[in-house]
Amino acid sequence: MWRTAWSIQSTASSSRYLARQKRDPFVKARNTSGNDHGTQYVSRSAFKLEQLNKAYRFLGKGKIVVDLGASPGGWTQVALRAGCEHVFALDLLPLHSSIQQQASRTNARLTALQGDFRSSEIQTKLEEIIGKGGERKVDVIMSDMMANTSGNPIRDSVASLDLIHSAFSFAKSMLKRSDTKSSENDSSVLIMKYFEGPDAQEFKKQYLQPNFSRIVNKKVAASRSESSEMYFICFDLKE
Repeated sequence: MWRTAWSIQSTASSSRYLARQKRDPFVKARNTSGNDHGTQYVSRSAFKLEQLNKAYRFLGKGKIVVDLGASPGGWTQVALRAGCEHVFALDLLPLHSSIQQQASRTNARLTALQGDFRSSEIQTKLEEIIGKGGERKVDVIMSDMMANTSGNPIRDSVASLDLIHSAFSFAKSMLKRSDTKSSENDSSVLIMKYFEGPDAQEFKKQYLQPNFSRIVNKKVAASRSESSEMYFICFDLKE
């Protein structure tokens, strides 16, 4: 049987992907014990948030959290496991069926919403749901939203800017302000994934630095070494 050049290339690409997955320690951890607590994560990305939280301790008891780009639910799992009081999870796709069960076991509140976060109607609906939940402002907004990647670092960086700008605008209206915090451990925090590039750093300079007391650029060990994926961790939304 004849095989086209495309089919040969596709097969080779699939083989490389499977080989990489087999070697990946975080894929292995996800598929076995999952994490230090014995909870099997539904996605590899959960380890990224786990590492960020270990470094900066922004998740914990009593925290109100918004998880943007939540599906299948790895980041939501980490927030629930950390003891957060209420997690609002939004994505175009539904959360894994096990996530609600985990919320029930931890006595945490979980509110899931499906929709495109870039839609003003969806953002308004999310704000209304947060308000109805008795939460006027939130402690942590975290975005693992990602546009479809092209393999071109510059193009991917530009594509991610639309998403982080949307998350930033939402955070300005929904995050607690620095004048309301009761202690140093009560900081409001915005975490956003982006792809490294000059446009991302210009965004940081133009939008993040004037509005937050401290901004950290972080690449975690769970991010693949060949990826330009980074995270902004922004502390204390200014008055």
